[in-house]
Amino acid sequence: MFNHRFLHKSDIKSLVECTDEEKQKLHVGRGDVLFTRTSETAEDVGHASVMLDDIGDCVFNGFSIRATPKTDKLLPEYCAYCFDTFSFRTYVTKNCGFTTRASLTGATIAEYKLPIPSIDVQKRIVNVLDNFDAVCNDLKIGLPAEIEARKKQYEYYRDRLLAFTPPR
Repeated sequence: MFNHRFLHKSDIKSLVECTDEEKQKLHVGRGDVLFTRTSETAEDVGHASVMLDDIGDCVFNGFSIRATPKTDKLLPEYCAYCFDTFSFRTYVTKNCGFTTRASLTGATIAEYKLPIPSIDVQKRIVNVLDNFDAVCNDLKIGLPAEIEARKKQYEYYRDRLLAFTPPR
């Protein structure tokens, strides 16, 4: 969950044996949000991953908290970005319990006020953030764009510096 804002079927690598009752009780499906329950520090609890696929026999472990949205007016992708914000991280660190380890409860997560705009607005927000994410993290997209921006910056300053005229 620390490394995946979004979870897909291809991300699931571990297999466990479960009873039918456990599969029903611990099932994870599209839109479910999984949060880290405990850690050594408050900064490391409450990290979220959102399941984007329905993959059948998938369960979560005891080190996680599953939240299932009770509305179809919440896009899973939008939800993933919301639980990755500074606002949510601040809420978690201020509201988690701490004895020998930091811990978070489902009740604490349930009290967080998540803004839910219309589906169309959520889609636009997700699209913008997906594009930013791609530019920042995909070398095929981000690096050429950054190189082009630096090239233009270089050309601008080269031309200004070598013009020997005061700026206007």
